[in-house]
Amino acid sequence: MNRKLELWLSHVIEQGAHIRNGEIKPDDYRAFLNSVSCYKELNEIYLHIARLKKPSFFVLHHDVHSNPDRLLEIAKLEHSLGWRSTFFIRPSKELLDMKMAKQIWDMKHDLGLLYDCLDCAHQEHHNDSPRSVKAQAWMMYQNVLRANLDFKFNVCACYNRPLGIDNRLLWKERNYRDMDIRCDADMDLRDKEIVYFKAYGRRVDYLMRETDGSFRKINPKIKISGIKDLGRKLKHGRMVDRIVVRMRWD
Repeated sequence: MNRKLELWLSHVIEQGAHIRNGEIKPDDYRAFLNSVSCYKELNEIYLHIARLKKPSFFVLHHDVHSNPDRLLEIAKLEHSLGWRSTFFIRPSKELLDMKMAKQIWDMKHDLGLLYDCLDCAHQEHHNDSPRSVKAQAWMMYQNVLRANLDFKFNVCACYNRPLGIDNRLLWKERNYRDMDIRCDADMDLRDKEIVYFKAYGRRVDYLMRETDGSFRKINPKIKISGIKDLGRKLKHGRMVDRIVVRMRWD
């Protein structure tokens, strides 16, 4: 497929999904947190789970693509209710500065890197050999971490765009820990099955994390109408001791 056409289609797919699904509303997210209060004792950030090898956890995972004001609003909401989470950021001066980072840390949340270096390298060097593309991707990954040392990124997660390259493939030959990353949200925590929810506005996918890092859908007949409904279902369902709730914020 022509590269320009592929990128255009990817953008169209993302924009269409955003229009269909909308955004997570803060009031709905508050209702979700109140509904799942029974899981608060298991709530932890990725860094501590990986470092301490915790067998049980309830993770609040945020992928932040834009809107720093919303990021801070959600962080304050969680803190006021006694929750901790990890905010994965695509670093930019418009999205994150040191003043905001300090506010996030003061609330006991964590910051992580949301990376797409292999996909970007493939876009920019698609005529090169696969080996050269991966070398460029590894350089991009190192450079973005070096350029953002002040943000103390110890965890990361990959962003895979529609029609793009799976960024996890870079780790078949490289080791993300070589840059002082202690946990990759997509590569670690794979030793046991994990109930995994991905929330995109009004859409919530109900998944099971497999030990090879892939996902499978759990009972497609179960419909979850947004984050508020997910909270209700978790409140009235059977307690599970390994849960990740991954949310996207645009």
